[in-house]
Amino acid sequence: MGKVVVTSQIIGERGVIALREYCNKHSPYLIFREENVHDYGIDGEIELTARNRAGKLEPTGEILKAQVKSTLTGSYFQKESNDSFEFNARKEDIDYWNRHSLAVVLVIYDAKKELLYVKKIDKLDVTTSLSRQPIVFGKKENKLSVGDNAFVNRFSSEFHKRINFDVNEVIATNIFKFTKLPKLIYHFKTKTQNLKEVYDKLQQGQIPSFIVKENNIYTFADPDKFQTFKTS
Repeated sequence: MGKVVVTSQIIGERGVIALREYCNKHSPYLIFREENVHDYGIDGEIELTARNRAGKLEPTGEILKAQVKSTLTGSYFQKESNDSFEFNARKEDIDYWNRHSLAVVLVIYDAKKELLYVKKIDKLDVTTSLSRQPIVFGKKENKLSVGDNAFVNRFSSEFHKRINFDVNEVIATNIFKFTKLPKLIYHFKTKTQNLKEVYDKLQQGQIPSFIVKENNIYTFADPDKFQTFKTS
């Protein structure tokens, strides 16, 4: 007997295709990357895009993972009502999703009605005596429709930038604290290069936010308002 194509594989592929179509037609465009090697509970990742100053669409590096479950028979729709249904997730899948370094969304595809539902996987309480954990989906609030452009609004807080752990990276941050855009940056010569020395000599309340670079102090704060700091 030759090789056969399993129906469950066809239905599973339809769910991935449906999610890919949703991402492709979303505005702003969502990048969907399928993960078809070593599927341990993740089927792909979704990355946000944004317009740059030149008006070009570019990836932002903000990513979350997706697990897609597809059904033609409705087997994933437990305790279904007009408003909701439950998906019974395996304990080991939930454990894996909760340990993942990136946020994970669970996507349920109803292949018969061609409907997508999505829900963020939270830190669910899993009872060790139970092999499966019910996850409740709302048919309205968790539904994905091509053209609704609602994905970013729903999950923007869950996206995280992907980090390349194979390279050393410099992380820069704005060390100055201010409530409005400053009009001036003050700088003056200094004999010290050691910030700890400054803090050791002066009390915290007498010191503005500042940096030392090449024997110069730079600050957004008017040094005349910190006379002890300026004189020292």
